Amino acid sequence: MVWPTCFLIVQKLGRSGGVSTEKSLLNNLAGRIKDPKPNVRAAAIELLARIWGVAAGAIAEGSEQARTLLGAIPSHILGAVYINNPHINALVQRVMYESLLPVSYPPMRPNKASCQRIVDSQNGAAEPTLDPDTIRVERILVLLRDLDERAKAVFFKIQRQQPGLAKYMEVYLKTGELLHNDEAEVS
Repeated sequence: MVWPTCFLIVQKLGRSGGVSTEKSLLNNLAGRIKDPKPNVRAAAIELLARIWGVAAGAIAEGSEQARTLLGAIPSHILGAVYINNPHINALVQRVMYESLLPVSYPPMRPNKASCQRIVDSQNGAAEPTLDPDTIRVERILVLLRDLDERAKAVFFKIQRQQPGLAKYMEVYLKTGELLHNDEAEVS
């Protein structure tokens, strides 16, 4: 499959080198992740995450050029957590679930052809479908493959925090429902 957007990014931004190449455009952009100005920092993190999100398909399909130039982007983004700034940490988690490993990935659109599959009479099986969980796991593995050790530690720390945060969210939602029900009874 051709990834035209990724190739445009590679051609335009990757001329002077990748994220890991000193003095390259992408390296300078990655350096803005730790900028003291919050707006600059947020824009750099969001843009880099989107670039990697677009390039992830090409990296997964084996494009060495895309992997060499853009593969280290998640390491730079996750490495920003070591600054220990609550705003940066929140931004890193947001781009993690919006661009790097989007919750809505892969986008599942109902397709009339897939709903009405015809079983092949020769072998008795329908044509193979791609499992969304398999696609998500492949994307996680693509992300993990190029992470440095510090970024891997941050990634796994974020994953370990999820069950505890889910419990807090559950209590918050139940409390909100109780308050809403109490207000409805009073009215």
